[in-house]
Amino acid sequence: MNPELEFSEVRMRQIGYRVVDSIVEHLATLPSQRVGTKGDPAVLLKALSEPVPEHGMEFEAVLDQVECEVLANTMHVNHPRFFAYVPGPGNYVGAMADALISGYNVFAGTWISGSGPAAVELTVLEWLRAMCGLPAGAGGVFVSGGTLANLTGLTVARHVKIRGRLEDATVYFSDQAHSSLEKALRTIGLPAENHRKLPSDPA
Repeated sequence: MNPELEFSEVRMRQIGYRVVDSIVEHLATLPSQRVGTKGDPAVLLKALSEPVPEHGMEFEAVLDQVECEVLANTMHVNHPRFFAYVPGPGNYVGAMADALISGYNVFAGTWISGSGPAAVELTVLEWLRAMCGLPAGAGGVFVSGGTLANLTGLTVARHVKIRGRLEDATVYFSDQAHSSLEKALRTIGLPAENHRKLPSDPA
């Protein structure tokens, strides 16, 4: 490990408290903040563009820059007046859960490397199966969002339904389908001539 990236227990607590204070302040004042701010590219890129640094900066200085120039130029998708796009809103519990996962460096890709987290995933999937009325034995995996879900679902369909024979496959979808669908079809190798985008009507 790089000793310059390792901190004492006291220093880690200082950094952690500073981050938690920033998150709490943001969430506590969120209803009174603007829904979001789009930065002026001419200003923002100039402020953030610089040669690769030769030396590091103190954490607080980096966090100040992140708060002022990065996080200040975002859309708050968990704002009570945000009614666009589809990202999950998130909350403080989720932020702390993310901190635990990152802090413990959890890898749950195999049972041997993360049996505890894997057991939680299997349990929650079973809860969802029961809540949705799916048959016993139905399962799945958690993914990062709809884009990866589309890619995963289409990859499974390619394997299960057509055994990888893409030349015989045709996919029908609405012109209102998410843009990730066509990207996923290209990624799994389905040529554009096998896409059937159907026009929607006012109804």
